[in-house]
Amino acid sequence: MNNITKRRTAISKLISQEKIDTQHDLITLLKNQFGIETNQAVISRDLKALNVVKKAIDGKRVFSLPARDVHEEVLKLGVQDIQKNEALIVVTVLEGLAPFVGDIIDDLSLDILGTLAGENTIFITPKSTHIIDEVYKQICKELYFNPFI
Repeated sequence: MNNITKRRTAISKLISQEKIDTQHDLITLLKNQFGIETNQAVISRDLKALNVVKKAIDGKRVFSLPARDVHEEVLKLGVQDIQKNEALIVVTVLEGLAPFVGDIIDDLSLDILGTLAGENTIFITPKSTHIIDEVYKQICKELYFNPFI
């Protein structure tokens, strides 16, 4: 398990067990209970990646994990097609979702130079044309798209 996964697993455990209302408190608990040292910027990215929201519980707004993975649901419903040629991968999504899906692709650890998102189309350029098939398969997996349907 890499450091990001360990930290995010610890964050999820803490949020599900404790009523935490600030990032500072979360940083302190991570250090005290798991020996994980981090900073506010990293915690902010982790909370976003985990889809953490704030909910009112006992009159206090505390961090809460979503009941289901909203990103996964949006991807399953919104990704319409993924195609590739010798140089590019093109993802077609429902109108207006391209920036959202493009951000998700940018956050993945893939061998890509970058993405360009319009309203319903995303262009993805792999670092090398030699790995386009591998990157295509990874993107299909991460976006819950089955190219064989």
